[in-house]
Amino acid sequence: MRNPPLHLLRVPLGPLLGEARLVGEGKADVFPVFYTEEAFGKAEQCSRKGAEINPRFESGAVLAGFLCTCPESGELFVVVTDTFEVTDAESTLVSLEYSGKSWARIQAVIKARQVADPAVRILGQAHGHNFVPNDGQTCADCPKLEVCSSSNVFASTDDRNWTRAVFVRQPWALCHIFGLTARGDLVQGLFTLHDARLLKRDFHILPGFDPGRHQTCTITP
Repeated sequence: MRNPPLHLLRVPLGPLLGEARLVGEGKADVFPVFYTEEAFGKAEQCSRKGAEINPRFESGAVLAGFLCTCPESGELFVVVTDTFEVTDAESTLVSLEYSGKSWARIQAVIKARQVADPAVRILGQAHGHNFVPNDGQTCADCPKLEVCSSSNVFASTDDRNWTRAVFVRQPWALCHIFGLTARGDLVQGLFTLHDARLLKRDFHILPGFDPGRHQTCTITP
């Protein structure tokens, strides 16, 4: 069975980097990831929704947008433009299991959008670790720290297995976790595959992104 064609947008990378806000340390050993402000805000809202309800539960969203290639450098990067809340899922405090209905709804939306723009695709997922780590116990130095060092933002074994299973042969797959520290600070981290592991990395936030301004190119296997 042949793999389907891969559709990408041809987008100059330099101008995006110039207008985006960096979140993280700016390491150069990973491909660039961009969110629009709106997509990032909705991803966080959906992921933290489970912290607002008693009992708390793990909530999340699917991230969608575009694979892009820079016509000047040839670099591959992704732009997240849409976020779809995961509904009809089985959730506990520490797990979020998509149902067939969950996937069917999201895939129907993506397929409808691909009629007009074939480059739209699912890029990954976001979810909330909506429990307080270490039972809320903090260390003696906590009042002096800008951010508490006891955090629940990490990629679990389930996160790694899910990413590898759902996004097989898609090294750009995103796993964004929104969590808490022991004293209740809101923290987050984006993880992507690197050296066969899900590692935390930086990303950029754009005020907006118009895919209609850019040419679509197609790679046929």
